[in-house]
Amino acid sequence: MNGRELIEQAVSGPLAPVADDTRTAVLPSIRLLRAEPGDLVQGNRIGGEPDLPLGVDWPEWQGRPLAFLAQIELGAIPDVQPGRDLLPAGGQLAFFYDAEPERQPWGFDPADRGSGRVIHVPAGAAVERHEAPARLPRENLYEPGDLVPRVELTLPWPDAPAAPDLPLSTELRDAYLDLLEALSSSYGDEDAPRHRLLGHPDQLQGPMQTECQLVSNGLYTGDSSGWEDPRAPELLEAAPEWRLLLQLDSEIAPSEVMWGDDGRVYFWARERDLRAGVFDAGWTVLQCG
Repeated sequence: MNGRELIEQAVSGPLAPVADDTRTAVLPSIRLLRAEPGDLVQGNRIGGEPDLPLGVDWPEWQGRPLAFLAQIELGAIPDVQPGRDLLPAGGQLAFFYDAEPERQPWGFDPADRGSGRVIHVPAGAAVERHEAPARLPRENLYEPGDLVPRVELTLPWPDAPAAPDLPLSTELRDAYLDLLEALSSSYGDEDAPRHRLLGHPDQLQGPMQTECQLVSNGLYTGDSSGWEDPRAPELLEAAPEWRLLLQLDSEIAPSEVMWGDDGRVYFWARERDLRAGVFDAGWTVLQCG
């Protein structure tokens, strides 16, 4: 049974009371899998060296070079709606993050701004391949390789802003969690790293849209202070505007990359910024189980 059939089966059965909200919450996502022999590769890659526009320097944060993680060829991304329409039709996106194991900012401190960077390479721009700076530690970097895209349907975790209204400790919530598990299993490759472009994240802790909204507006969320700030309720009204841009997972092979304790790095941006082609106003979050 494919993902769409699983969703329809659930909303026609145990999730019937929230059928419309569940269908509305579904978003297509582009799963990015390491290429195997015989796969058609079209420029999506992980690790290695980035192609950046002439005159654009290797990004730094706090006086240290960020690690290059991945580069996405936008023209090679499947045309799925809604989602693909948020991004430019062509060009590339290059993703950078402070990958040093003893640093790896979590994203709950406003001071973490700039620890993750997304550089848009416009279609047709003159580019040059950049070698990694000599002072960039080589530990915790992805083994270079091509990525191939695969469309998957995703649903948000129950406590995320886009999720249906599911009362805690009810059969309805349990049925929704069962659907999430079945949907994930239906695509196979459960042991493969979950690198993902667009859609809903495979979150490991709390909802990130609310965190992005508060922290990007100056509130610290590493403790209760930001959530209890008098500005928080009004700010959180705009939390649904945040959309997952890219999720990158830990890997054991072919590289040994660990985000926190077997976690993931998530690049987020507001929908209006994505539609405007603005990629320097987003937020980066690290989560681990």
